[in-house]
Amino acid sequence: MNLNNYFWYFKSALSDKQCDDILEYIKTTSKKERAKIGIGTYAEEDYQDIVNQRNSDVSWLAQPWFYQILNPYIRTANTNAGWNFEWDWSEVAQFTHYKKGQFYNWHNDDWGTPYCDAKEYPDSTYGTHHQNYWGKIRKISTTIQLTDPKKYGGGNLEFSFGSRPDKKASTKLCTEFRPRGSIVTFPSFVHHRITKVTRGERNSLVCWSLGQPWR
Repeated sequence: MNLNNYFWYFKSALSDKQCDDILEYIKTTSKKERAKIGIGTYAEEDYQDIVNQRNSDVSWLAQPWFYQILNPYIRTANTNAGWNFEWDWSEVAQFTHYKKGQFYNWHNDDWGTPYCDAKEYPDSTYGTHHQNYWGKIRKISTTIQLTDPKKYGGGNLEFSFGSRPDKKASTKLCTEFRPRGSIVTFPSFVHHRITKVTRGERNSLVCWSLGQPWR
């Protein structure tokens, strides 16, 4: 798929108060857990392989007020970037907390196969209360910067627009994400990473918009 725009951004779209309100809600209502990759459950010994690829803590946010804030930005980005992807549902948003030394190596958010009925993944968190996921794939990823960039070092969002994300020539440092409250939206198949946090702590929210598989 040829793209004219690999990402779209809105600088400081959310106010400091909105960012603070999200952080306070997460702090008072959500339980942190170790980040994993994919769906399903993991044995304790499996987490060592995961932390070599991804090391952070996550929580979850599924309040209607959050989507009322975010969805207009997703729709605008989808149109203005020229993607015009068909989507009709958003997953539960993931709050990610990176401490010093934590990171997420190169990856994309599109697993390539649609979500299945919970009967096929009986241990999955994507159970029967997520029927709106079934048969759909991730098409658009959106991330929100919740931390003042002066309060941490490293933790950069980087994109790779080539077939091999380890090649520097194809790598783009997304400085547009740094200001607090900024929103960056991109196709879920685009490779990206969060570099290691070298100082302080970094908080962000990620949401995935779902639609029928590509035709």
